[in-house]
Amino acid sequence: MQSEIRDMRSVMHSATTSAPDIFRVIEESTRTRFSDQISRVRIKATGKIKFSSYEGKGDPTNHLKTFLLTASRVDLEPHEADAGYCKLFAETFCRPVLLWFASLAAGSITNFTELSTLFVKQYSSLIKTAVTDAQLWNLSQKAGESLRSYITKFKEIQVNIPGLSDSTALAALKNGLWHESRFREELSVNRFPTIQDALHRASNRIVAEEDKIAAAQKQNAPPTGKPRFEAPAKKTPPTTPKSGPSTFAVTQSPKKNSPKSSPSKPPFSPRSK
Repeated sequence: MQSEIRDMRSVMHSATTSAPDIFRVIEESTRTRFSDQISRVRIKATGKIKFSSYEGKGDPTNHLKTFLLTASRVDLEPHEADAGYCKLFAETFCRPVLLWFASLAAGSITNFTELSTLFVKQYSSLIKTAVTDAQLWNLSQKAGESLRSYITKFKEIQVNIPGLSDSTALAALKNGLWHESRFREELSVNRFPTIQDALHRASNRIVAEEDKIAAAQKQNAPPTGKPRFEAPAKKTPPTTPKSGPSTFAVTQSPKKNSPKSSPSKPPFSPRSK
């Protein structure tokens, strides 16, 4: 009984001593990180527009670009655009990113530029290394690799190189193609003005290449529901067993009639008169 009373007193003591910490956490959570000017702005509901979330994985600049593209569809008045962007951007944070945002000083964010700059700096270690045109020149189509596979890899590198000229992109595209590629020959014959024109022509080549492969596979396949024709197996003549040490192979040749073996004719005798 005495031990139960001591346990109850211990629980009550812990509750009373931890209560100030709970109140402090609740008070800090209700404090906004935005300035009063941003906090007073009330934005309209975004409706069916959905923003992608960010939880501290991946390039933060990609998330920022995606947010700005999506936020441009939200109907905001000019005087509330900056505050609206701040609030909408903060709503995309989740898990550790939300904890980072909550750790900022209350009222420290006065505009969207400040918030986006702090965000990118916080996760700058996840920013991908800049892609250079050297990676485009090092790309090459392997023997037997489809044109679709090569063009897909080319596009993935190309879009990450800012300020890439058409002449450089066209030269790199031709340089990486397999030496027996018909599209490489076409790039030499036809001078495309832009890389977009060349890639559009490549898409037509891809369709033609894949149609040719599909037709070849269809013609080589057996007809549906009918068995594949198989040539009859060749019959092999039976082999004569070889004679062993205790067996003999006797070959009989046809006998020829000889004077000795043939029956003798009866002697000629004149008839009696």
